[in-house]
Amino acid sequence: MNFSKLFLAAFRYFAIVFAFGFLLGVIRTLYLAPRIGESLAELLEMPWMLVVIFIAARWMFPADPVNTKVQFNIRQRISIGAIALSILLIAELGVMFFVRHQGIGEYIASRDPVVFGFYLGSLGLFAAMPCLIACARKKSSNSPTRGTPQEFMKDNAPIG
Repeated sequence: MNFSKLFLAAFRYFAIVFAFGFLLGVIRTLYLAPRIGESLAELLEMPWMLVVIFIAARWMFPADPVNTKVQFNIRQRISIGAIALSILLIAELGVMFFVRHQGIGEYIASRDPVVFGFYLGSLGLFAAMPCLIACARKKSSNSPTRGTPQEFMKDNAPIG
C-alpha cells in the first residue's frame, strides 16, 4: 500500500478527532473553565475525547473488513496512528504559536502536571487506537461468542 493511502486515512482520523476536540475545547474554555477552573475542566473533557478517539477509530476501521474498500494490516495501522499523531502535534503547535502566542517551554510550564500527564496518555491512546481496535477485534473473533451461528457450529461441531 502506498504512503498516500496511509496519509489520507491518518488525515481523516486526525480531522474527525481534531474537529470534535476543537468543539469540546470551545465549550471547555468558554463555559466550564470560568466556573470550575482550567485544570478540572480539562480533566472533565478528557473522557469525552477518549470516547471520540474510540468512535473515530471504530468508524475508520469497520468491523467487517470484507465490505470496506481498503483493508489495513497491523503495521499499516501503526503507521496511520503515528502519522495522525504527527499531524495532531503540528496542529497543536500551530494553535500554541499563532493563537496563544506561546513557545513550547511556556506552554509546558503553564500546564498542570497531572493534567499534562493525562494529556500525554491520551495522545498515546490516539496514536495506538487504530491498532488497538484491530487487536481487540482479532482477539474477540477467536472467541466462541463472536461470529455467525454457522461459524460457531462449524468450529464446534462434534467429531465423527
